[in-house]
Amino acid sequence: MSKQIAIIGNGKLGKEIVQGLINYAGYKKENIFVVKRDYFNPQNPDARNLEINSPDLKDYKHIILAVRPVDAVNLLVDLRGRINPDAKIISFVTGLNITIISRIIKISEESVVKATVNVNIAYGYGIICYRAIKEDQVSLMKKIFPQLKHQVMLDVSTGDIEKYIVLCASMAAFDSQYIKLRYEIEGGDKSFGVFLRQLKSRQGLIEKYLTAKKEATLKIFGSGFHQTARLSFDSTYYTLCLSIGMDDGCDKLEDYIKIVATPGGCTERGLTLCNSLEDILSVEKLSKAFDAMYKKVKSMKRKINNDFNEWRRKNNSDNLSGQSIKPYALPLWQ
Repeated sequence: MSKQIAIIGNGKLGKEIVQGLINYAGYKKENIFVVKRDYFNPQNPDARNLEINSPDLKDYKHIILAVRPVDAVNLLVDLRGRINPDAKIISFVTGLNITIISRIIKISEESVVKATVNVNIAYGYGIICYRAIKEDQVSLMKKIFPQLKHQVMLDVSTGDIEKYIVLCASMAAFDSQYIKLRYEIEGGDKSFGVFLRQLKSRQGLIEKYLTAKKEATLKIFGSGFHQTARLSFDSTYYTLCLSIGMDDGCDKLEDYIKIVATPGGCTERGLTLCNSLEDILSVEKLSKAFDAMYKKVKSMKRKINNDFNEWRRKNNSDNLSGQSIKPYALPLWQ
């Protein structure tokens, strides 16, 4: 049988995932089912306005959730009874934990992977962090996202998963902001492509920025997270190189930053505090930015938890037995 996958959420992330699946993972366009977040909401029959056939979601063994946190619980309620019990769910929803997914849609926690990614998936470089419970989930992530060069399996017993979300999902925007600010000062008449390739050889400048980022990371998140500084910069740099000349406007840094910084999200919150080269090279300013992002992610998580508890109250859903299972043990940084 041909590879088939369903993606719920056709915003920026959903579209990037589709492009990556086609470009790198061997999926054919006709085998990728993409719908809006409210496609399955019985109160929104007019939402089925995409020019696609509407197959039964139960036919899909792999389902990706790529919606806004504010829509998460309502989406899961709409999906109850529609999911194949053997399906594997990959969630990119900030603040949405595995337990809530499994309990609302009535699927085993072992069938759910919590993930976050730091760059445009379509271009083949990046870091993807995820919490997996079984070894076959790790294999699944590497199969679906083979283009992402750094895959980090999270064992949440070693730390706060929200910290990883902030660091993984947001660092590309800060790296892009640094490159943009440097280009505005030093680019002159050079094309961005020429400037970008020359920047890679100026390791002294890059190390100054990476040092500030590492120190800010240690200050806000503690030890064990500073490895992301070099990984994220390299992945952002190569993604920008690959995007140059492609017909999507990503050679303009402003456009690229918009791709990785969702309006109203945690990344945008932090970027507003680093508007100058001086700011982004300041440990104090970066620390404040990281702290603001972390608080934003936690507020998203609280909103989802409140929505979940309200749903339970209204539906008298107290029969939600089952304990969280310890994630499959792999080295944190592979």
